[in-house]
Amino acid sequence: MIPAGARGGLTYLMRSSSPGAVLGASGMKISSTVAVGSLSAIASLALVLWFICLRGEGTQIRRRGRAQAQVALLRTALDELKRDCGTYPNPDLGLGALVASGGQRGWRGPYLMPAVVPRDPWGRPYRYEQTATGVPTVYSVGPDGKPGTRDDVAEVGH
Repeated sequence: MIPAGARGGLTYLMRSSSPGAVLGASGMKISSTVAVGSLSAIASLALVLWFICLRGEGTQIRRRGRAQAQVALLRTALDELKRDCGTYPNPDLGLGALVASGGQRGWRGPYLMPAVVPRDPWGRPYRYEQTATGVPTVYSVGPDGKPGTRDDVAEVGH
């Protein structure tokens, strides 16, 4: 047996004759150390999970921002096409009119470089529609892939 006591900041443990048994205040110190270590591990795990969730949210925010920038770019290209041709392309030609003439008079494209209509950040094609007055709307259906929901990314024509 080792006498209990403290010397130079070290704590001595009293051991009984049975292996692994810890007696006295030193045993309480060991169990509190284990408890603190466990709490630290749990807190670290919670922090890691929080960052993973936050990162996932950050990805969606970045995708939404990229979609807004691409919608604005497509809208600007449509305005250039209208300047050259006099009208926006009909919905049958859609955004494809930005990269191929489709028989439109005055077409001087392609209006996108590279001459490819981009897909939205979720891998879906951008949608092109016109109101009854001919004002175009370009939008992404967003992460859920369904038109007309709150997560759509759009810039209505001006």
